[in-house]
Amino acid sequence: NSPSDMNMNFMPDGVSQSTFISQVQTLQSQGKKVLLSIGGANTSISLNNLTNRDVFVNSMSSLMTTYGFDGIDIDIEHGNSILAAGSITNPTSVDVINLIAAINQIKTNYYTTFNRNMMLTFAPETAYVHGGMSAFGGIWGGYLPLLDAFRNDLDYVHVQLYNSGS
Repeated sequence: NSPSDMNMNFMPDGVSQSTFISQVQTLQSQGKKVLLSIGGANTSISLNNLTNRDVFVNSMSSLMTTYGFDGIDIDIEHGNSILAAGSITNPTSVDVINLIAAINQIKTNYYTTFNRNMMLTFAPETAYVHGGMSAFGGIWGGYLPLLDAFRNDLDYVHVQLYNSGS
């Protein structure tokens, strides 16, 4: 709803909610997966407290149930939820810790609702992954704690190499 409110919303563009749900079901009947992407170039996610985390989890779980998405794509490009602090295996940032807990809870809620695992994909910028090879802190390697936490659950990681510069 806003940069400080982690209540996530989704509104289909150009079609009604029921038409969109029908379109999702048609794609799924063809063997295609439909994911809900979170973030993007102009969005930040801030899970700096338990209230934000829980609102994020509840709203994401509701969207997954309402629309029947097959999973989520994490495309967070701004905000503390992807800033490296601590270590890869032991992050110390509250935002990172809460994002990991939130994704785990969304996965659990999804399994409870659909009796199957949801797809989980990430779309980090290059610095958030490869940047961790030369330095770990801030944006440099910021996704590495997430990649480590979900190493057994990830379906795809699409590093945005086009965002690297020259």
